[in-house]
Amino acid sequence: MGPEVSLKATILLVGVGKLGLRYLEGILQTQNKIDLYIYDISRESVILAKTLINEQKINKKNIKVNFVSEIIDLPYEIDLLIITTTADVRAELVSTFSSKFRIKSWILEKLLTQSLEDLNKLENIFKNNQNAWVNMPRRVMSWHKEIKCHIPKNKLINAKIAGSNWGLACNSIHFIDLFSWWTNEDLYSIDSSNLENKWVKSKRQGFFEINGCLRAVFSKGSSLRIISNSKENNFFIRIKTDEQSLLLDYKDNIFYGPNKIKIKGKEDLQSQMSKNLIEDILNNNFCDLPKVNDCISQYRIFLKSMINHWNNCHNTSSLHIPIT
Repeated sequence: MGPEVSLKATILLVGVGKLGLRYLEGILQTQNKIDLYIYDISRESVILAKTLINEQKINKKNIKVNFVSEIIDLPYEIDLLIITTTADVRAELVSTFSSKFRIKSWILEKLLTQSLEDLNKLENIFKNNQNAWVNMPRRVMSWHKEIKCHIPKNKLINAKIAGSNWGLACNSIHFIDLFSWWTNEDLYSIDSSNLENKWVKSKRQGFFEINGCLRAVFSKGSSLRIISNSKENNFFIRIKTDEQSLLLDYKDNIFYGPNKIKIKGKEDLQSQMSKNLIEDILNNNFCDLPKVNDCISQYRIFLKSMINHWNNCHNTSSLHIPIT
């Protein structure tokens, strides 16, 4: 008997902007037989995606690529749907695709939504779905898995992450999830009162960022201060208990652990991780990313706090916040 041949899977990639292209790179490297559908309303993004595909010289026997401009042209059954768009349209897209197609598995990008109303929509859609994940990729990275083994267990931990203008509004949720995973604690509350009062335009048009300090408290009493300012030269996480102090130095890519342990490593690129994530989901119905249902509860706490701060700064009563 010859080697087992995998069944062809159907993947729909919604959005081939900067991040979507990284997913596309991973998909093109997979060994699975794939019918890939790409949906994006941006002509510029589609051109870049086609250029990438031509450069990759894909195995056309395994991967068939289809660009579609109307969802009516998509197949009814989809094995994996990846949505990489900005947060303002995520709930609308999820609602549309979930109502019109039979979708086996999902990967959603963060941030999940810009409003609590949209977050509730996602919660209702995915409440009984165990095959939907959020791309919080530090759980997948081998370096962070190794570091997790040296994080003190059953200890009260006070940690600080700090850096310069690193996108606190859009990236804090990554480190909240990382800290929750390291400590096996759930997010309990967030204090946004020490954020700056001035929001600034982000690199993405129509979205905003902010500096200052968030303080997150977790279910067993551990805490994490999340700091972004214009003064910090390094980017690091300091982890403290009553007995010891550990340091994850992102500038030099070294974790200084207990007993003088040093673990050199680096954060994997999205394009490197995407291949394995996709193969794990298609072949094993599993991956190491957190499930959507688990992320929604912690994201709700974060989103409420950020919306409150936005409204306090602008003297408004908005129900959504322009972050992504």
